[in-house]
Amino acid sequence: MATVQYIGGIFLALAATVLFNLSPVIQKTALRGMQTVSFTRPLAAMKMFFGNRLWVLGLAVGIVGAAPYIVAILWTGPAVVQPLISFGFIVLIVAAGRMLDEKLSCSAIGAIALMSLMPLFIYFSSVSNIDPSTAGGEGRQALTVFTIAVLVIAGSLWAFTARFPLFIAPVTGLIFSLGAIHLTAALAFLGSPEIAGLIPASVAGSLFVLFNLAAIFTLQMGLQKVAASRFIPISQTINNLATVTGGLAVFGQRAGNWWFYFAGIAFAVAGAVIMGRLKIYGEDAERGSAQTGAV
Repeated sequence: MATVQYIGGIFLALAATVLFNLSPVIQKTALRGMQTVSFTRPLAAMKMFFGNRLWVLGLAVGIVGAAPYIVAILWTGPAVVQPLISFGFIVLIVAAGRMLDEKLSCSAIGAIALMSLMPLFIYFSSVSNIDPSTAGGEGRQALTVFTIAVLVIAGSLWAFTARFPLFIAPVTGLIFSLGAIHLTAALAFLGSPEIAGLIPASVAGSLFVLFNLAAIFTLQMGLQKVAASRFIPISQTINNLATVTGGLAVFGQRAGNWWFYFAGIAFAVAGAVIMGRLKIYGEDAERGSAQTGAV
């Protein structure tokens, strides 16, 4: 029988997903009146962001969502929380439709539904917990190799973003996943009694902050050019997929049922490909919605 704490964790996870999916919609509303964001002047761009109250509100909504999310993880576990987080795409669709006038076709809604199935199938694949022994030297080597591999993939995709702005979405998802992997690594290093974990934990923690700041920046670039209802599902799906893969490659996690695991990946890839080929009503004006000039 479900305990009060378990039920409370589910409600907190649902509250978190509402906030997480409202945040980018609010920020995109603010971005429509800003100059085009680029990497050429990052400090000027950050000043522009924080000088806009609506954008700061969107950021604050996302930060507030982290509190119920963390508590939900502690009370019910990530295997329960992550499938619930994907249902936040419903909130995203409704909010983007009302606030941004983005309209999705039945095919687009079907693609989002396919991507939403991925965390559910990952849950049923019964992925094991982190292997504590990965906090040693081999684990740090695996983390380094995984980080370099993801950065190479992200860099390769970024080369096409000028022509295909939608590619910013998977790049953002990959960078966010590196942040999640390094946060997990920092906690693993601190919790290991076998090594002096303070230095590697500090490095991993610093990279966690760095990757998240970079991902937030690319997220803003993408939201200026791509419909939020298309960008966020793809970005979040790639984030989930890369994070789970990192858990297998770096932290010794194993799937109890590989059929469910690969089925989840197949649904995610299929949904992302379909979504990438579709047009969202209201998206054609995205590139021209920002003010002239670049920051």
